[in-house]
Amino acid sequence: MWFRAALVALVALCAWAAYVYTAGFVGISNDDASRALIAWDFARAPSLDPTRSSWLPVHTYITGAALRVFPWLDVTPRVLSALAALVALLAGARLTTRAGVRPFALALALAACASWRWTVLPSAAGAVPEMPCVALVMIALWALGRERATVGSRLLAGVSLALACGHRYEAWCAAFALVAVELYLARDDKGLRRGAVALAVAAMLVPVAWLVINHARSGDALDFAKRVVAWRRAEGPLASMPARIVRYPWLALRELPLWWPLAALGARALWGRSRALVLRCAGVALAVLAFLVYGEVRGGGPTHHHARTLLLVVWALVPLVAAGVEGVVAAVETRRGRVMAVALCAAMIAWARPRRDDWEGGVPADAVVAGDRVAMLLARESARARWYVELDRLDFLWVELRSGAPERAIPDRVYGRPAPGESEQVERARAARVAAVSTRESEQTLRRAGFVVDARRGGWVILRRE
Repeated sequence: MWFRAALVALVALCAWAAYVYTAGFVGISNDDASRALIAWDFARAPSLDPTRSSWLPVHTYITGAALRVFPWLDVTPRVLSALAALVALLAGARLTTRAGVRPFALALALAACASWRWTVLPSAAGAVPEMPCVALVMIALWALGRERATVGSRLLAGVSLALACGHRYEAWCAAFALVAVELYLARDDKGLRRGAVALAVAAMLVPVAWLVINHARSGDALDFAKRVVAWRRAEGPLASMPARIVRYPWLALRELPLWWPLAALGARALWGRSRALVLRCAGVALAVLAFLVYGEVRGGGPTHHHARTLLLVVWALVPLVAAGVEGVVAAVETRRGRVMAVALCAAMIAWARPRRDDWEGGVPADAVVAGDRVAMLLARESARARWYVELDRLDFLWVELRSGAPERAIPDRVYGRPAPGESEQVERARAARVAAVSTRESEQTLRRAGFVVDARRGGWVILRRE
């Protein structure tokens, strides 16, 4: 029966994904394209630190390995995100039914979670690490919640947590919380203590390795954290301290106002029969939320779409919310209680569903269509034909991604350096058959070098050889 509940949620998620695709959704931000291109480069030339930034590398390893086998740049990363969402739904459903929650309540809770905009958009986006991270943490919760948890199951949970820690920094706090809970639960049992130690050792592998990589790269193990703070502060002045303290609690209430009282009701209902589950789920949610508040106070939070970082908080509470929905059904006469529970979940879905405003403006539409036009022109050329791209605008990443041939791109400069002179531009574009530029000066230069304008797409100009 748990599978049917997961299937209901999967249908809801697929329906919302179809809606956002038909409404023009391409990605969440320029980061989507950047991560996909980094994974593409990793597939062609693997390295230990492919991102060379504060981004954790494990997601790039997995996406790059998949692209090496299935080299469809705009499809394979989306399939991975969708599969991760499916795994998260299945693990969450199995975990919750073990606590004795009925399938009806589970289906409603999972459907509400699957319909939340920050479940839908990362599941439908390309190379973003949020849903794989959630799936791995849910696998860990499932492995730890088995009726006969062994050292092997705790080791599986540890490996899942380690991989999650290589996707998002929020998973570090989830791992610390779960290790602390397991050590607490095993305080009077020597056999359980061995399993908890195995969990701790496995879960900390990736965080420790990342600290070592950063120290080897820059001489500072916390270089990644300092990069995040520096990048955030370069975006502009920080908000006031009170505003930073309340940002994430307020976001949580604004995104899913009914989720939290239902989780509290479910925690109370489950405390007597599944205390360990309540400690694990609540521990993960509270630890991640505390980490987000701390990061925001220190000026190291994300620079865009802050609510997406609440994914682990929301998903970790799925079993408690399902128990809360069951409590609503039980508190009232059965039929009336079911109607009330359905109404509550429908209200959550209506409030938290994805809207065009959630993604419009995050990805420049003109860069996407410019890349599509480059792809069409390259399809008319030989398989080895190269193309020239100007790096004056950050959305050149989407032009490269949508071209389908980033490995054949000739950039006008090394990214971050000043624009080249006319002679250097002409020299770099000499081997190109197609060009995409975003400044009038570059357009004029290439036209004098034998290119003609093929199309204009917003701020982008597409040129081709005569």
